[in-house]
Amino acid sequence: MKRFAIISTIFIVGVAVGFRWSESRYSQFKGKLTELTEIDFDEYLRLKNMEEKYRKADEILGKAILLFLADLGLKISEDKVAFAKKAVQRSLVDSQRQAKDSKADNAYKRKERLKVQTNDQDTEAHRESLPEIGNIPTENDNDNDNDNESKDSPSGIGFLTGKVNFRGVPPARELINMRADPACVKANGTNLFYNEDVVVNPNGTLANVFVYVKAGIKPGMAPPVTSEPVVLDLRGCNYIPHVLGIRAGQTLRIVNSDSNFHNVHTIGNDNPNFNLGMPTKGQTVDKKFANPEVMVRIKCDVNRWMNSYAGVLDHPYFAVTDTTGAFSIKGLPPGAYTIEAWHEKFGTKTKKITVETSGSLQIPDFVF
Repeated sequence: MKRFAIISTIFIVGVAVGFRWSESRYSQFKGKLTELTEIDFDEYLRLKNMEEKYRKADEILGKAILLFLADLGLKISEDKVAFAKKAVQRSLVDSQRQAKDSKADNAYKRKERLKVQTNDQDTEAHRESLPEIGNIPTENDNDNDNDNESKDSPSGIGFLTGKVNFRGVPPARELINMRADPACVKANGTNLFYNEDVVVNPNGTLANVFVYVKAGIKPGMAPPVTSEPVVLDLRGCNYIPHVLGIRAGQTLRIVNSDSNFHNVHTIGNDNPNFNLGMPTKGQTVDKKFANPEVMVRIKCDVNRWMNSYAGVLDHPYFAVTDTTGAFSIKGLPPGAYTIEAWHEKFGTKTKKITVETSGSLQIPDFVF
């Protein structure tokens, strides 16, 4: 009996020490994940798996202690013991299943990431292959969406307006399946989301087309860069907006409005790429693009359907088509210009225009 008591004491002490160690390690990994602002995706997966491992260890250990105390003859109701036995067995089975699922999921994510990185080596293939989610400015929001270019525009006479039409049969839009991330399902409830690579409006026009002055801007013509940031919102497991315009040197303010982890990974040719971890709700990070570039792709490595595009220019004369396919570019000084319309799936179209010294100019429709 004395030997049994010694063994029991050693076991309980060992369990207590193990429990505290496991709890400490779990807190350590959770804290590290929360504190990360710039993160390597492989490191994120490793830490996330370790966090889950120690959380499960805590759960199973606590239930094992309950069973051990029952075996020592302590007064614990039979119902609690039976519940604990089933819970431990279920936890062990769930742990094995989750380990298999996690391994398969990580392998899939790595495969998808490698595939996208391969595509990124070829700009045209990259533009042809990328779908996903975003936000389309409405007709009433068009002026607000162009604030970045209009607030710092000179008092030039030119006011350009136009629209982008679509010719042909609109392709069916793919429904985004968010079930791989339960946090995304919870955040969106019953709302359904579709990819944004081709959005044909009810009036036969195209949304999410970036329209800008490609040539004709003379040195010193553009006003100073505004101090007001352009906001990229991570909300409902979407990047909002899907297409945006920003000036080189202007602040891009990235906001995580979701409770779950996202990352923001840029893919460009003329600007250094960055890969930000956004693990907490309300987190804000400011970034800038140093050089003009049309376009910079922005993606999330965690939820592969999340994509956005940024048109970076050294002037404020750009816009994005809304839900009526319309756009407007304000404050353009008189002169001859080349206007380009960019679409992630259909490429580009250009037009040459001349802005007179008075009045506005209706640009002939772009057609894709």
